[in-house]
Amino acid sequence: MGVVTLISVQQAKIGHKFIFYNELPECAECNLKTVCSDNLIKGRLYQVVKILSKKHSCKILETEMVVVEVDHPPIDALIDTRKVFEGAIIVFEPIEEEEIPEELEKYREPPGLKKGDKCKIIRVIEHPAAVKQNFKLCQLELVPPISGK
Repeated sequence: MGVVTLISVQQAKIGHKFIFYNELPECAECNLKTVCSDNLIKGRLYQVVKILSKKHSCKILETEMVVVEVDHPPIDALIDTRKVFEGAIIVFEPIEEEEIPEELEKYREPPGLKKGDKCKIIRVIEHPAAVKQNFKLCQLELVPPISGK
């Protein structure tokens, strides 16, 4: 189920992904705050799934904003081999072993995913660098409820 928020016209494209980092202090006084930033969770990855026709002017960013619906897209991450099978619900724990091939390092603790998140493994990705390791590259879907404001 998607969340309604505001993003700039430049970002308002189906499939566009972004991480919500923080609202600006000036946003506290804005009457659109409840739609713009209050619906988003800090540090989470979002993807635009629908663009609505309503637009607003943001005085703080000095740009036109578009009302969109966003959702959490799947996230690729390294998972301990013992926990891996498609459809499994797991609690995400970043791989802590020291030696991970450089091309897989970005999947150790990918942006938008936090230690302790409840996730569903939706796909196991065959990756040559992971073959001889004790982990697999998996595509994960966050399982609601997602917390962390």
